[in-house]
Amino acid sequence: MKYSICCHTRDFKEINQFIDYHLNLGFDRIVIYDNMSIIPVEYNNNKVIIVRWDEPIVDFNTYNHYIKNYCDYEGWTAFIDEDEFINTIGLSIQEAMLPYQNYDSLGINWKMFGGNIDEDNKNENILQKYRYFIPESSDISTHVKTIVKNDSVLEFHHPHFPKLKVDKKSYSVNGEIITNTPWCKPNFNKMHLNHYHLRGLEDYIKRQTRWIDILGTATKETVINKYNAHNILATETLKENEI
Repeated sequence: MKYSICCHTRDFKEINQFIDYHLNLGFDRIVIYDNMSIIPVEYNNNKVIIVRWDEPIVDFNTYNHYIKNYCDYEGWTAFIDEDEFINTIGLSIQEAMLPYQNYDSLGINWKMFGGNIDEDNKNENILQKYRYFIPESSDISTHVKTIVKNDSVLEFHHPHFPKLKVDKKSYSVNGEIITNTPWCKPNFNKMHLNHYHLRGLEDYIKRQTRWIDILGTATKETVINKYNAHNILATETLKENEI
């Protein structure tokens, strides 16, 4: 049984950290869709495939391109973003997935990290730089991303969960069925996603305002308000240990 990742990225300076981290977990293949990065992504490893994608990512075309071109073997694929690091609670991906081998698809919850940094923290490793996270009790933590068996997935119409083939089902890490929804009850004691979405206000504004002219649904003010609303939930009492 092999384990792969499908991920798209754009101008994410920590993309090599993302790849290093997941290769160290034991992933057999990582397919990176480089969506118009100013500096193209390069990584010299035969387990890593870089697909240059010089057009807007719409209707999850990268995920569906992956399904058509890379789901050609028995195994699982995690469909995650560049800032989502799978936390296996100290296990390899093979060990962490053992309890779920009878599932067709597995939803793993976000553990979203704030943008606060300790004053004496000069670490550039994203896992050690951002340590304060939003609690399990928050609605934000109910969001999931998906690891799915290659022979069970049909296509994507939503970034958080796929459309599965007939009679296939998706489950949470707690064993609950997830039906056409990107939410389920979280459990940070089991496998989850360390989601480094905020990464400081300046960086967040730059990423989010990129889409203002295209979507016409946001302003710089609303972006700042969203950042502050999420960041305030990441308190100093919830500090991640090293992983």
